[in-house]
Amino acid sequence: MKTKTKNQVVGLLVGATMGAYAVPVLVPNGDFEDAGGPATSWQENFGGGTFTYLYPETEGNADGHVVIDNIDSGYGLLIANNNTPISLAGLGITAGDTYRFSQDMRFTPESVFGSSVGTTDMGGLKVEFYAGGELLGSTGDLFPEVIGFGDTWESYDFDIHIPNGVDGIKVILLWGLQSTVSFDNVRIESDALPPVTGIPNGDFSIPDGDSWGLNDDDGFAVIEYPATGGSGDDGGYGLIDATSAFFGVLISQSDQVLPVAGLGLEPGKTYHFHQDMKLFSGANIGGLKVEFYSFGTQHSTTGNLCPELIGGGDWNTYTFPVRIPPNADGIKVVALYGEESSVGYDNFNIDPVAVSDSPVTGIPNGDFSEGGKNWATAGEPDTVFAYPDTGGNPGGCAEMTNSGFGFGVLVANAESSIPLESLGLTGGNAYTFKMDTYRVAGTDVGKLKVEFYRRGIAQGNSGDIAATTETGVWTSNDFQVSIPSDADAIRVVPVAGIDSVIRYDNLAVDPTPIEAPVIPNLDFEQGGAGWAFFSSGNTVTYPTTGGSDLKGSPDGGYASIDSPSGWAVLVASSGAIIALDDLGLSAGDDFTVEMDMKNFGVGAAVGSLKLEWYSGTSGGQPTGDEQAISPEPIEPADEWQTYTFNFSIPNTIGAGGVVDGFKLVPIAAIPGVIGYDNIEFLSSNEPVSITIAASGFDASGNFFIDVLEGVSGLQVTTSPDLASEFVSATGVTNDGANRFTIPAANLDSNTDGADFFRVEESS
Repeated sequence: MKTKTKNQVVGLLVGATMGAYAVPVLVPNGDFEDAGGPATSWQENFGGGTFTYLYPETEGNADGHVVIDNIDSGYGLLIANNNTPISLAGLGITAGDTYRFSQDMRFTPESVFGSSVGTTDMGGLKVEFYAGGELLGSTGDLFPEVIGFGDTWESYDFDIHIPNGVDGIKVILLWGLQSTVSFDNVRIESDALPPVTGIPNGDFSIPDGDSWGLNDDDGFAVIEYPATGGSGDDGGYGLIDATSAFFGVLISQSDQVLPVAGLGLEPGKTYHFHQDMKLFSGANIGGLKVEFYSFGTQHSTTGNLCPELIGGGDWNTYTFPVRIPPNADGIKVVALYGEESSVGYDNFNIDPVAVSDSPVTGIPNGDFSEGGKNWATAGEPDTVFAYPDTGGNPGGCAEMTNSGFGFGVLVANAESSIPLESLGLTGGNAYTFKMDTYRVAGTDVGKLKVEFYRRGIAQGNSGDIAATTETGVWTSNDFQVSIPSDADAIRVVPVAGIDSVIRYDNLAVDPTPIEAPVIPNLDFEQGGAGWAFFSSGNTVTYPTTGGSDLKGSPDGGYASIDSPSGWAVLVASSGAIIALDDLGLSAGDDFTVEMDMKNFGVGAAVGSLKLEWYSGTSGGQPTGDEQAISPEPIEPADEWQTYTFNFSIPNTIGAGGVVDGFKLVPIAAIPGVIGYDNIEFLSSNEPVSITIAASGFDASGNFFIDVLEGVSGLQVTTSPDLASEFVSATGVTNDGANRFTIPAANLDSNTDGADFFRVEESS
């Protein structure tokens, strides 16, 4: 689904007041007329469809330009500066300000392209934000409305705010879907635009919905901008007619982010958002959604705020208290349609005086005492959500009823991420999350997922952690969750049980750090938590019963990979590199991994285990630096058996990089349905079983030690008493048959005649 943006009429008027001082700065070879050729400094990137790139040296605006042709689907990009960030200093612009980015575009004539052309969608723009070479976020894909018929060169403008903390950007030209689009003169006005201090054209006084983005795809609502009949001044307003449609929205600032600083809003505080609405037909008034952004990337929303109809539906002002998350630097204001109704909208504004409220210091409404307040939902219609005010543990609770298809989730804090500092948590530690569950019907269990964010950008998640869930009984569950060191916020997400009715209550987190395992959930008692799964279309499940009990663990959870063809793997630690130091290992060590496996009757083999070796925190594993072991099945293979894997850590990989980490990768059998459980590391430092057959003094007073055969590389150390250090015994001989002899002259002369010795591996 694409949203379309209007050209910035308001911005053009503002720009006119700035006189001739605004200087357009081309991005590198932005006019496609570099001496090295028109394609110089641009990198092509496309996939999922058929694309052609041409660089004609004539008929641009003027002369050289580029053409991107797409005949079917997919994506096609052209990235400036050879796909490396352009420094803000080099462009003469600064972070914290808003600038006009412009590019000339038209649908390419057949005379240039050489064959028939598509004229479905105009091209667009995306800007990515960087600091120290690290991607912080982006504007997302910005596609403008076509000017006229699109067959003439026109300047398309995008007013883009550069967030604070950014030192470089990437400028990316976007394809036109099933279209042939020409681009030229990719540039930035070097003078910053005046800050936006309110919702642009919030009263629709500028005709034709200027500064409002919209969604008018086929089947969606009809959106119009009547010039009279608005609220208060009888002027213009916006109209979303959804009487015969299922969706329709208007989006502020032409679907671009409004910086909160310019609006006078302070992150972490609550403000009143106002909008006038009138019900023209139907029974449902419209609503509001506010989206929150960090470095141009959306990380949360208020969810759909749908008020009760005021009076008979004539023009009235509707007020929505909205809390700006602490990590938000921008917002979008979204006017929501009224279901099967025609609704008018006018006078959007924000009161800059903060409302007195309490900061988030826990999971808001985690006990559901206020019904569904502060909880967003996703997964309808496959999952139905309810908030009974009785039957909880105690009081109210949430209930998810899943039909057996799709998914269902609740998202705490109205879908907004919760800053770690407000919960008393810090990245790099593990904490106990709590949730009570109760099964009303079905056989599946409830689950909990914790999502991690940094600067508003998703950084992975805990996976779905299975909760102990019984029918007719409330069970309190504790979940150990390790938060990445670079995370600054989380989202807490209860997950539905498939084809089941599960109730949830008392969501909380204990801010006391706990000791967490280096590699979490090796026994799969927390479902798929901490495991990433990759395959060519195969499936993994995490049954909660039927696992191996060979190591004294309960007959509980395990992983099952069903792989009739292709390939499939699990990767521990959610795919992250595991540091050798964290397991007490070093390059060159030998160690053993044990893993229980079971063949569930498909194929004759069992799974394999692979370790991928890495050097450096950035990974960079050269091809072939891995060790995979495929054991022969232990009979009966259709019962749980413990398999042993002996690994040797290489000292270096690639061009001499010292190995300091690895990935743990159980591999599927093809074809097969294989269960995996109880993965255990046996360090090379663990004691080796050494049996002493005999010891004593020979006729010459020498002390001898006979060791049973089967262990090599041994040495004898001695000490005069247990409190002293054991050191290599002087003059020890070995007859080659595992008899060690300590000369009498080298024995300690304690009056009690006692010496202490130790037989150990020489390593």
